[in-house]
Amino acid sequence: MSRICEVTGKAGLVGNMVSHSNRKTLMKQLPNLQKKRFYIPEEETAIQACLRLDASDATSTRETAALLKLGNRLDCRRLLILTLEEERTIEDKGRKIEVMPLWKWLLGL
Repeated sequence: MSRICEVTGKAGLVGNMVSHSNRKTLMKQLPNLQKKRFYIPEEETAIQACLRLDASDATSTRETAALLKLGNRLDCRRLLILTLEEERTIEDKGRKIEVMPLWKWLLGL
């Protein structure tokens, strides 16, 4: 996983940690990037949130593999990837994964 935020562009910081005796130790602060996956038990839906799937084949493969693993573990009827603006359907390992924009899902369209 990249250590640069795709939305804000924030990356890690590098600097010195200075003690009371003025000793300097190199320190690295990484941004708090997290993956988001949701499960709605009433609808038997597994949801994965990501910014873009068209960025690279590796991104698409990683996101679909993670969602398929979650869907198999929880026995979901509907698999859904929420993106910023993409909309399509992916067939992988006999399962159908819907890719739709977040705004459309929030409006219930």
